[in-house]
Amino acid sequence: MIVCSLFFAVWLSPGRAVMSRGKPAYNLLDILYCQKDRPFLELSHDQVRDIAELAKLELTEAEVALYADQLSHILQYFERLQTLDTSAIEPTASVLPLKNVFRPDLAGAALSPEDVIANAADTEDHQFRVSAVLGDA
Repeated sequence: MIVCSLFFAVWLSPGRAVMSRGKPAYNLLDILYCQKDRPFLELSHDQVRDIAELAKLELTEAEVALYADQLSHILQYFERLQTLDTSAIEPTASVLPLKNVFRPDLAGAALSPEDVIANAADTEDHQFRVSAVLGDA
């Protein structure tokens, strides 16, 4: 679970740059695409450290090795998904039908003034009493 959280938190979140191979990297894609001629199927330990720095995580060497392998498998799966022909599929924001799930706006019985102020910290003449906000009053 932490691998997916690490991966997607860094993928989606903007932040300060880290240095990746001598160049500033602002997000995961900057780290992965810094060498255009090399496919990004395998993450190096340095790339995992860069991603961890963007996510503000301190990882041990064992975790770096583990996450390099796990994140590489995730990227390999994405690479497989990229090969699918989706030209005949319409772009969509949701696969579910749009449906209003709100209840009807029906007027109900009004509360009595005593019920309204029953849990108030301080009241006066059926009104909420609060501290002055803009100065002495």
